Amino acid sequence: MAAEAAQVVVPPAVQLQPLRLPDDAGALVAFITGQDWPFHFHLRPSTAQVQAWIAADAYAPPGAQAFWIVVDGECAGFTRLFDLEDIADGEPQFDLRVGAAWRGRGVAQAALRALCDHAFGTWPPLARISAETRVDNLAMRRVLVSCGFVLEGQFRRAWDSDDGARHDALWFGLLRDDWASGVNTPVRWVDEAGVR
Repeated sequence: MAAEAAQVVVPPAVQLQPLRLPDDAGALVAFITGQDWPFHFHLRPSTAQVQAWIAADAYAPPGAQAFWIVVDGECAGFTRLFDLEDIADGEPQFDLRVGAAWRGRGVAQAALRALCDHAFGTWPPLARISAETRVDNLAMRRVLVSCGFVLEGQFRRAWDSDDGARHDALWFGLLRDDWASGVNTPVRWVDEAGVR
């Protein structure tokens, strides 16, 4: 009896296409308001909320860069880098939203790798990229670790949600050196016992 071949999962070919405002405003509003975002503060933002974020330049330079996540010519999601005002001594973060139909297919991992390549390739002085997620967002935690991010901290009950619940938040970081080498630098945790 011949052995069955193992299933080979090929990551999707993801492209990041720049969000063009004001032309893409309607599509962005429809995308964000058209589905639930279980691990974001707003489970399903309203049209008015997204329009207010657009008006406040949450998706536009100089503070942000935003992209459609495109797979095989279809919009699979949306991502943005933010806190870009002071790249030289700052640490941008990102928002990553993969549409429900595309979740669990490797899109988030491929998109995050592309976003990190873009950020480190665009800004030579950029030393790190940070990420924050809820402790119960296991899928995002797996994506972060698979992309070289290292857990750097846990903030107890620091994440509010629409329903009033408070969740622990986890803080991750990706250093330029780790991104370039593909090798993670472990965190050297401080021994709190020594300061008591």
